Amino acid sequence: EFYAPLQVNVQHGNLKAPVINNANSNVTMRFSTAQIRELVGATLNCVNSNVRIYSAKNADLNCERGVLIVENLENIKGILKYSKSVLNNLGEEIDLNVSFTYDLKLGNLNQDLKKLMIQTNYSDIQVPTVDGLLNVQTTNGQFFMSQGVDAKVRKDVNKSTEKTRYFNAVIGEDDTPKRVIIIKANNGDVKIRK
Repeated sequence: EFYAPLQVNVQHGNLKAPVINNANSNVTMRFSTAQIRELVGATLNCVNSNVRIYSAKNADLNCERGVLIVENLENIKGILKYSKSVLNNLGEEIDLNVSFTYDLKLGNLNQDLKKLMIQTNYSDIQVPTVDGLLNVQTTNGQFFMSQGVDAKVRKDVNKSTEKTRYFNAVIGEDDTPKRVIIIKANNGDVKIRK
């Protein structure tokens, strides 16, 4: 377990760490694999690597051309490029920038999730349905709602143009939701799935 500031640079290797817990910790990986049980306050930069994290809190996650699997996320800023990612149990505030990502799977959105912001470039995104306020902007893409999603959707015709469309929705029964989901998609589709 690492609670002191940690600087790790792994190339063509393996990393197994039970806990990395320090805001000044930085883990850089290239062509490597990692299993981390708990990553708190640290920065992870991985390129062409396969990383599995059980719990990430107050962390920055950057993954390029690799695989990133995180079971529990809370207060995360993430940049995903050309990568395959599975992000489950999202809580508090999540900010993702996704580019050229062919396979992003978002799992459960926890009850304590307050804000989910996703910016995509050349990437399709599917978000599971959850009660909340939804703002979607698509440029050269489409916006879809799966059948059975309880939502009141409104297209903002004053802002929308031929290429860029703006949508606002309230998902669920609550007229004053406490959760906000903001998605800005460039050259990709957005789908809210049941």
